[in-house]
Amino acid sequence: MENSNGQKLDRYEAKMALTIKVGYWASLLTFAFGLISWLLLDIAVVVPYCFLAFSLANLINVLALKKHLDLNLSFNLAALFGMAAALGITLFTGGISSPFIFVLAIIVFAGYATTGRRGKLYLYLCVALIFVVFINDVWGFLGIQNVVPESSRAIFALLSILLSVYLMGGVLAKNLLKA
Repeated sequence: MENSNGQKLDRYEAKMALTIKVGYWASLLTFAFGLISWLLLDIAVVVPYCFLAFSLANLINVLALKKHLDLNLSFNLAALFGMAAALGITLFTGGISSPFIFVLAIIVFAGYATTGRRGKLYLYLCVALIFVVFINDVWGFLGIQNVVPESSRAIFALLSILLSVYLMGGVLAKNLLKA
C-alpha cells in the first residue's frame, strides 16, 4: 500500500511540476510574442492583447497553483485561457488558414498528459473550435479580417510554428518524459 501511494504521490508531483514549468514557459513566450506582434510586426488590433492577457492570466494561475495545490483547477483554467486566446488569435490572423490554429493541439496534448481522461473533453472542444473557425471563414458571420499586415505574415507564421513546436516538444514532451 505504502509503495503504491508513494508512486501516486510521485506521479502527482511530477504532473504538478510539469504544469508549473509549462505554465511559466507559456506565459513567458506568449508575453514575448505579444510584444513582438505589437512592436515589430505592426499588429495593433486584438492579437497582441490576446497574447498579453493570456500571459498575465496564466502566470497568475501558475502562482495560485503553488498556493492552493489544486492541479485540476489550475489545468482547467489554463486550458480555458489557452483556448480563448488561441481562438481569438486564430480568428484575427487568417482563420482556418492561420498558423496559430496549431496551438489548439498543444491544449489537447496537455489535457491528456495532465488530466488523463479529461483530455478527450479538450480534444472535442478544440475540434469544435476548429469547426467554428472554419464555418466563420466559409460564411463570414463574424466579419473578421486578418489583422496581420501582409509584410508581417511570414514572420508571424514562423513565430507561431516555433511557439507550437517549442511548447510541444521542448517543454511539454521533454518534461513529460521526466514525469
